[in-house]
Amino acid sequence: MKETQKTVYDWAVDTFPGEDTQRGRVIHVVEEAVELGYAAGLELHDLQTILVVVLAKCRMQRTVNDREEAADLLACLFAYAEQQQFDVLDAMNNKMELNRSRPQSYYDAKTSKKKALGMPT
Repeated sequence: MKETQKTVYDWAVDTFPGEDTQRGRVIHVVEEAVELGYAAGLELHDLQTILVVVLAKCRMQRTVNDREEAADLLACLFAYAEQQQFDVLDAMNNKMELNRSRPQSYYDAKTSKKKALGMPT
């Protein structure tokens, strides 16, 4: 199946009920960004420093536009994938195939573990 923004959204809404808010979606984006950073070799101190610097930068700006930031996120992801020599859209299709094959209980357990660890919602 060739995924689209809408098909992924529909899957997310069905899979993570109650998390379909702007805050809920952004928490998932940040979670995945941290996991990508860890997979690429960033350590806790790197992630903490990035967080502090980015928040300071955002507070100094007069406005931050979520659509522009989402576009920046995609641009960075595309550049990362190209530099690492993989097609991120193919990777997404493959990952969504795996995600769709997992039972709902897998995601329920994952969500429960994150909440138990203090993940914000």
